[in-house]
Amino acid sequence: MGYQGIHFLVRLGSSYSGPRYRPLRGLRCEVQVRTVLQDAWALISHHLVYKNEDAVPIRLRRDLNNVTSLMEIAQSVFDSVEEKRGLYLLEIKESLKAPADFLLQPIDYDTLTAYSHWKFPHLQHSELWQTRLLEDLNLERYVRLRDLDEVVERAKDAVVRYREDMPNWFQFSTDFLTKSLGFVDPEFRKRHDFGPPTREAFKLKFPGLFVPGSGGTPSRGMS
Repeated sequence: MGYQGIHFLVRLGSSYSGPRYRPLRGLRCEVQVRTVLQDAWALISHHLVYKNEDAVPIRLRRDLNNVTSLMEIAQSVFDSVEEKRGLYLLEIKESLKAPADFLLQPIDYDTLTAYSHWKFPHLQHSELWQTRLLEDLNLERYVRLRDLDEVVERAKDAVVRYREDMPNWFQFSTDFLTKSLGFVDPEFRKRHDFGPPTREAFKLKFPGLFVPGSGGTPSRGMS
């Protein structure tokens, strides 16, 4: 019974020399490598004060064995999800070889990350602001990357002009994406947490560039 991690016994190598390391010479220590679930099991076991199977009352062993089995199943599922995501990321990367096919990818966190690097290769990527963007984006309207790319192209002149005026506000690729949506899509402009200067830019500073359209174009499917 139990849910063990991997344990390593280690000691200083020969490259660590000098007075600083002399007191540690010859000492060994144990390094335990665990997954999150393995660590959870270790905490549960410690809380129950049962250090080995023989110490567990017989009437409790079956329940604890069931917990162990469930955690092993959960770990297997998590490992499978991680593997599938790795394959998905490879598929996205492969689709970049044909931009028209790449833009047909459905919008999600991973495809949006790939799009940001592809569209704005010289800019940093912000996980925080991308998450916020996805929270505020109407994914029934913006189904595929192509829908978002059309908005970026439509608002390009306005965003470039605004960047010339406020260059410090364009540090990340998501800055271009959110402001493109802000110029084009009133719904996104209402939902996203734009600051007053940016909202002023949308409607007042560049009135000739502001696009009062209804937002992204409907997805046209795979055809």
